[in-house]
Amino acid sequence: MLGRCRYYLGMSLNVAASLADVVDGPIARSTPGRHPAFAVVGSKLDCYSDIVSHFVVPASLLMHISDLNALCTALAALYVCAGILRHVSTFSLLLSRPQM
Repeated sequence: MLGRCRYYLGMSLNVAASLADVVDGPIARSTPGRHPAFAVVGSKLDCYSDIVSHFVVPASLLMHISDLNALCTALAALYVCAGILRHVSTFSLLLSRPQM
């Protein structure tokens, strides 16, 4: 019973993290007088939080559902690695693009 409650708590917190991810960027950009260093730190933190909420949490939920089945654990690890590579490459391309 306790495991099922933690599963639903994890899913609920991940939904809350996704909703917070939607609103944090516009709020940060609309803040007047923000130091440029905060934009750099914020973009890095946003990247890391996206990796956790979009890749690590679903993979850990898959592992929880499968009772740490070896195949599901390997697929979850592959999913996290592929997601990290995709996300980091996307962010590095966006950050290296010249500003117009």
